[in-house]
Amino acid sequence: AWWLSKNYEALTIHPRLRTYVLVAKKELPAGTILKENMLEIAQVPRRYMRQDAYEIRTPSDLKLIYDLNLMTAVRVAKGDQLTTSNVRTSLSKK
Repeated sequence: AWWLSKNYEALTIHPRLRTYVLVAKKELPAGTILKENMLEIAQVPRRYMRQDAYEIRTPSDLKLIYDLNLMTAVRVAKGDQLTTSNVRTSLSKK
């Protein structure tokens, strides 16, 4: 218990150990054009952030991602991080 409480303190004291990423609110089948209501921002320990995850540092990062008109290249499970390898640019704007 002591070890756990010390690590929890470290995460809350040092915010640079945590980051914000985009995750799926629900399961997204392959070929789904992404809309704002399908994604949410999640705070995760930096060591659990996928290498190619979309990291959100400012509100403009989020707007940029939505402006890219992305669609899923593969099925993305609920809670999975949105990454450059599981999405691609959609050709149509819907």
